[in-house]
Amino acid sequence: MRRELVAWLCALAAVPAWAGVAPGGTMPEALKGINPASSVCKREDVVAGAAGTSPAAAARRDAACAVTPSQLDALRGDPRTVLVDVRASPAPLPEGLATMTMPLSAVRTKAFLQDKTVVLLGSGRMERELYEACGALLAQGFARVRVLQGGVPNWPVAVRAGEVPSWSLTAAELWAESQFDGNVVLVSARQAGLRKPLPEAVELPALTPDAARAAVKRWRRDHKAAHLSAVVLAAAPEDGDDAVQRLREALHPVPVLVYTGNDSTYLRQMVQQKTVWAAQARGPRKPACGL
Repeated sequence: MRRELVAWLCALAAVPAWAGVAPGGTMPEALKGINPASSVCKREDVVAGAAGTSPAAAARRDAACAVTPSQLDALRGDPRTVLVDVRASPAPLPEGLATMTMPLSAVRTKAFLQDKTVVLLGSGRMERELYEACGALLAQGFARVRVLQGGVPNWPVAVRAGEVPSWSLTAAELWAESQFDGNVVLVSARQAGLRKPLPEAVELPALTPDAARAAVKRWRRDHKAAHLSAVVLAAAPEDGDDAVQRLREALHPVPVLVYTGNDSTYLRQMVQQKTVWAAQARGPRKPACGL
């Protein structure tokens, strides 16, 4: 009896707390893409090297997967086009936008979509997952798969009258977006404290459209084979909403995701994350099995 109890405890200890999502629940965007390869998610599963580049982000995305809002408007005239809303908590779209709503993981099970032009509509955040899914679906035999760049918030006809799309990022989301090599990270001069913890970021001498365009141009020159998914901007409240809006208009259709928290909030988030990594590296506590 004692041996059976100990064996049961050993098996229980090997199950990670995050191994499943409760029915009806959703996994936070920032946690998607972490591979449950073993009983713990070690730090090296998420970050590789001093710069903190996620292994999942290392592969280049296929630029052919991306469509801009104007390109999508043209595609909608084709009866073979099917829009699939894969947002975790989708708000209703305006009438007239015929879409299917399902989790991203369910798309691959829909055989009737394989000969269609499938357009994945996301939230505008964590689009790495959508581009990876696009490549996987094409490899599976789907004829045509596209990703709406910037998601539903970037598509004017999908934004209800009077509704203002939210492009703001939390500290955790800023870290997650900075791990995607399809994004360029820009830092306002007023947020210089974030330059060191975001080693790949480019500091803007001024928060102007010209400075942002120049930074994006350099990124495109240095990443010739890569598709620019989004601009991630760390701006200070003192920079003002008008300056951010002018920058957003200048870079359209590339979406601009904005973090306006301070550097201490971001660093505190990183300290908490390192604590989690350290605990995961130690592994779960296990009883003395085999006694």
